Amino acid sequence: LHRLIRRQRQMCIRDRGQTLSKEGYETETFQEGQRFLEVMDQKPFDVVFIPSKTLHTVGGGIVLFEVQQNSDVTYRAYDWGRVGSDGKPRELHVKEVLEVADFAPPDNNTEPRDRALSPGKRLLVGCRYFVMEETVFSERISIAAPENRWMVVTVIEGKGVISYSGKERYERGETMLLPAGFACDVVPDEFSRLIVSYVPPRADWFSMGDRR
Repeated sequence: LHRLIRRQRQMCIRDRGQTLSKEGYETETFQEGQRFLEVMDQKPFDVVFIPSKTLHTVGGGIVLFEVQQNSDVTYRAYDWGRVGSDGKPRELHVKEVLEVADFAPPDNNTEPRDRALSPGKRLLVGCRYFVMEETVFSERISIAAPENRWMVVTVIEGKGVISYSGKERYERGETMLLPAGFACDVVPDEFSRLIVSYVPPRADWFSMGDRR
């Protein structure tokens, strides 16, 4: 998750080092169980790596850029009394949550593997499923997707022109898919920040510290 927020907000993830038990964990106790969640203060451009099966929630006032393994499955354990467009409470998935959620305390894998790769470029998160890199620049740069895999480029800050055989304008909030082997120049009108996401080659898993 890449934070685009302009004001500090909060996010809750996992628990405060206590192991939550699945036994007797019913619908009404998910509301009570909020007290076990660790509150993490967030500031603009923070990154949090949330492993699959992790029970988590996001506070109000946060805009997220979320990269994940391809999936459209989200289970809702508790909904803070929200209602849908029909005025009725939205569906909860307590049974499914209890079947798949990991209630163990967090480990080091919840920390982003943040490190510099080169001037203006750093690794935000890397695992076997995806890699997120950040590139910041004020002058022309070149971006090229590998010959055998595509890349997703998302504009977090700035605006300018993407130049290849043609030209396209870019601005904050836009996402571009670069086909395998595609190369382009990015010419900023102002300071720009890009997030580049891709599936890493298998050989790169271990260099990122992923042993799973």
